[in-house]
Amino acid sequence: MIMIRTITVIPWDNCSQFWAYPTEDNAGKSDKPAHSMAVAGAEPELNSRRCVLLLSRLPKRSCAEEEWLQFVREAVDWAGKQNYTIVSSVGMMGWEYVTWYAANRGIPIWIVLPPDRLSGTLGNIESIISRLELEETRASCLQPLSEGNLPKAYIMHLRDRVTFNLAHERMPIALRKGSSWNRLTQNAVGVNRQFETKYPVRSKPGWVNLKEGCSNPLEDTGVEYLIHWTRGVYGPWPGESHADYFRELTNTNTGNPRDGYNTLNQIVMSGVIRGEGRMIREGEPTISFTASAPAETMKRLSYRAALGHWNYEPYGIAIPKSLLADIGAKPVIYGDNDRFEELNVEEKPYFQFSGRNTSQTGQNDTPPEKNWVTENEWRLIGDFDFSSISEHIFLLLPNRSEAEQMGHETGYKALALSGK
Repeated sequence: MIMIRTITVIPWDNCSQFWAYPTEDNAGKSDKPAHSMAVAGAEPELNSRRCVLLLSRLPKRSCAEEEWLQFVREAVDWAGKQNYTIVSSVGMMGWEYVTWYAANRGIPIWIVLPPDRLSGTLGNIESIISRLELEETRASCLQPLSEGNLPKAYIMHLRDRVTFNLAHERMPIALRKGSSWNRLTQNAVGVNRQFETKYPVRSKPGWVNLKEGCSNPLEDTGVEYLIHWTRGVYGPWPGESHADYFRELTNTNTGNPRDGYNTLNQIVMSGVIRGEGRMIREGEPTISFTASAPAETMKRLSYRAALGHWNYEPYGIAIPKSLLADIGAKPVIYGDNDRFEELNVEEKPYFQFSGRNTSQTGQNDTPPEKNWVTENEWRLIGDFDFSSISEHIFLLLPNRSEAEQMGHETGYKALALSGK
């Protein structure tokens, strides 16, 4: 791991020694808010030959078979054979995968951090070290320093321009049509396109058809269930490092190693559903369940573009309502802000905003698609260890194949939401 012993601050006017192409329009000429550069980690070898791999911001999903991952690995391995130092950055999936893979292959790397004040530099570097498992002798961290708060768009622009201008060779990998990288590489010198591939297009998962074709496999059990639906992530699971996730993504042959199936499998094998407070007022960690039948829930499947994920996926754990009620699960209290203020401390974790009332009519004016009352939600505070009641639980999956596989792998009873 990198041990940060010192941070050297270099005035911006003296940074020309870093630029690979001093005659090109570089970050030092136009970016006045960056008054200096912080350098930490391994001492940068200024005489090294350097290359940068260019990727546009990628869709928020990554599968092992995607071409950009393969071409990143091939480009990094090629750069290592040419004795290049790789210039990269952080803050986007593409940048961080390049950074991790280059470090994993033992290739020297310059990491450009997004601009910040000097007071934030050490924390930024320590976070990167922890996430990506970097080695002290191989990674140099460079961060433009600024005074005050810069607009986010400007921060990303400066990070990208510095990264671009530090490299002698610019290697497009997957660029979105019309992107800034695409425009920048049209007339730039030192562009090497031997590893360029098509920009990935987000595709809909096969289980989307469950919006119309979902069955109710719990209907004939004679028991009332509450269902905890989960979904896949396109990044590390909570508590997992980015390095572990990237390692798994690299070693997997196909699919997303953190998809809905694998996430449900991981929960079941651990025997614990973890409470989450991020979307709960006042942050109390809770577990969400729904009392709605699967077919009713699947009708509300929708992709939330702003969040980059589906509201949920057809991977769930069905637990008898009576068992959950006995340990404290309660139905959500829906209402407006006034209703929330009326609740006592014990009740507030169960509150869910259902829209505001108009002052004229007193009626809820929230559109149906944003009215959470339809979710019929229950909540349980804290974590829930369900390993001792496994015989009372059903796992729900989108199809027979996955249900049979999950049942075989976990020993739990698993049901399919469709007849296929």
